[in-house]
Amino acid sequence: MFDMFKRSKNADSQARLGMNEKSKKREETWSLRYPETKYDKYIKEHRSISESKRGNAWFELSGGREMRDECGKDYYKGVVALSQKDTTSRDAIQIEKDLARTVIKGRTNLTEMETNNLREVLKAVSYELRLEGGYCQSMNFIAALLLCHMENELAFYTQVCINRLLFSNYFTDELFGMRVDEKIFSFILTEKLPELADHFDICDISLTHLTFHWFLCLFINVLPIEVTEYIWDRVFYFGSHVIHAAALQILKNNQKLLLKKDDLEDIVVFLTGRSATIADFKGMETLGISLSRIRILRVDYAAEVKKEEDELKKQVKHTQELEKQSSLRMSVRSLRTSEEAEKAEYELTLEVVEKMKGVIVNYVIQHCASSRGVAVAKCTSRMIRDYCEAGFSEEEFLSLWNVVKRAGILPPNSETLCTELFNEYKMKSKGEVIVDIRRLLTGLMPCVSGKVSIPARLQYYFSVYDMKNEGVILRSAFTDFITAVYVNCDEVVDPQRAADKYVKIVFAVNTQSPDVITFQEFRSLVLIQPQILSYLELIDLSDEEVESISPPSLDAESEELRPNSAIIDLRELHPLLAQHPFVVQATRLPVSQQSALKAFLQDMDCIVRERDELKKELTSSNSRSSYRDSLQKSIRLSSNRLLGTSKQKSIMGSRSPMERILEEDEGSSAAPPMKVMTRSDAGITVRRRIEL
Repeated sequence: MFDMFKRSKNADSQARLGMNEKSKKREETWSLRYPETKYDKYIKEHRSISESKRGNAWFELSGGREMRDECGKDYYKGVVALSQKDTTSRDAIQIEKDLARTVIKGRTNLTEMETNNLREVLKAVSYELRLEGGYCQSMNFIAALLLCHMENELAFYTQVCINRLLFSNYFTDELFGMRVDEKIFSFILTEKLPELADHFDICDISLTHLTFHWFLCLFINVLPIEVTEYIWDRVFYFGSHVIHAAALQILKNNQKLLLKKDDLEDIVVFLTGRSATIADFKGMETLGISLSRIRILRVDYAAEVKKEEDELKKQVKHTQELEKQSSLRMSVRSLRTSEEAEKAEYELTLEVVEKMKGVIVNYVIQHCASSRGVAVAKCTSRMIRDYCEAGFSEEEFLSLWNVVKRAGILPPNSETLCTELFNEYKMKSKGEVIVDIRRLLTGLMPCVSGKVSIPARLQYYFSVYDMKNEGVILRSAFTDFITAVYVNCDEVVDPQRAADKYVKIVFAVNTQSPDVITFQEFRSLVLIQPQILSYLELIDLSDEEVESISPPSLDAESEELRPNSAIIDLRELHPLLAQHPFVVQATRLPVSQQSALKAFLQDMDCIVRERDELKKELTSSNSRSSYRDSLQKSIRLSSNRLLGTSKQKSIMGSRSPMERILEEDEGSSAAPPMKVMTRSDAGITVRRRIEL
């Protein structure tokens, strides 16, 4: 009797277990829509929606039909009429520039009529979304694909629903929604493909530059057109989580081969060269990625991204206050005209910087054309880039400065500023001391007084490298820009080589042309790169309330500089830190500034000591084992933490920041040979030496 009861109980347990497994399986697979739609059969049979029905399907499933019913039948005509009047706004100008560059692989080039249709839809969408960001990168490709399957009006409503409902905050100046989804995908990769995620982590590979283009373009020109349309069918039917599933499916399909690659450039070239079919994506539904879960993760990671932005703002604000007394900035802000010498300081406003840039650009173009023996109209962007890259000698720079003064932009008595600007931006090239005028113009923007919006600053920086105002930057000019960024990054051993490698990756992934980069692409790359953000000081501090660090009076400063009042005690720090020139100089700073640095140095001290302990264990273990491999990984991670902490403290890319503490320090003994590895930090690839 008891055995019978026991067998019955076991049977019930197994039944419940089977029901739980079925329930879990139902949760991991995507459910059909309720109520039923006439497109369910295509989803059930894992087929693409037929070409003849696809336009209506996307329009209805996206919510476009409901929006049109709510707005009324004449709403679209009204929006078109209003949007066509705009020909001078930033969005209108950018749309005109992007029309000629809109090409979808697998489709024929746009005819004149199709171009006009695309212009109408983009301007209407931009006008409708004018309070939500307006026109943004990749919207031209999305509209072009929609117009392949539907009329202008349906494409308008469908694209507005894509922006507002499916991918909210994706197509904005800050790309906030896309950045959140990038973090979510990294988490999902760790959860679903842990072996591949660990491999990327060990090799310090970040897939940001690859996946951000997948997400922002919704796989247009990434996969064959029929595969992209198959994925879009499911995006409209199931929801926005499908793009995470599609991206994960790509990596899962190629996991074995990706595990053999340890360099981001090799991975980019490999994945962009792989062909895909619809059959490769029929398993997306079983990956366990549901819309409800992605929505929850978006709430969590949105808060995390916002917190990171706030922390970065505080760090930048803090550093800017500390650097207020730098010679260059004080010289710029203390300029006085001869008439106002006793009245008020000369302010470097955005208007002044723009005027200065205009005069300098005209000077550069005219002298470039003269040096090449061509008319100004025939002076190409490549000629101008080569002319700027050759640089200005001190005598040539003074001649240029006199032109700026004669234009009435700066006061006559600004020779001191001219000298300090040259000394600040001078560099050696082919044995000569020169200034790249583009770097100087870039450096002026952070000195501007008053609030300048991020879009305005981005447009200014872009125009510095697009002097012909063509709406694109040459690949060589973009390389010059990235090289300037890397020069200010201590962890980059060879800035030119690292810049070449980075640019090669960028152009392999997310540009429609192998020779130029558009403003929209430039903006996206800047916003996802901490190093570029730091170099350009591109953080909006208008809403950040951070305690100001005002310089003390001379008497107070003299009192605080006394040795017996120092807060930083060198005896408490690791010898490697205590002997560092930066730390020694820090003990002479005012007490208020030492307090801010003390916690930072204590963190670095803990990381250095932790790394030393790991090295001792590593040298005592001679055999090759999984334990030894684990120690090596821990050393790399602790070194990366050290590098990350140091980079946060020198966030502004100062010209004399704290030097990177190398792993090959004096404390290691019996060390194996050196190996050159590739480190990818937040998407930027650099070369540095790692001691194994």
